[in-house]
Amino acid sequence: MRTTIDIPDQAHRRLKQLAQAKGMNLGTLLLTLSDQALGLNTDPTTGLIRSPVTGFLKLSVGRPVTPAELKSLDE
Repeated sequence: MRTTIDIPDQAHRRLKQLAQAKGMNLGTLLLTLSDQALGLNTDPTTGLIRSPVTGFLKLSVGRPVTPAELKSLDE
């Protein structure tokens, strides 16, 4: 999903510098920071998210997996 947000110039510069220092793009940095703020533990390279409530892992594949796809794996 794509969205637009307004970030003050000074904050934008600091975020870009932090992203560069971590070797990631600004979008990945913002995703990582928002997950931390929400109490989620996300690995940006694998997309694995650990729920702070249940402790279960979730895999982000970029789209919902359909029941038909799951069924085909059983066959």
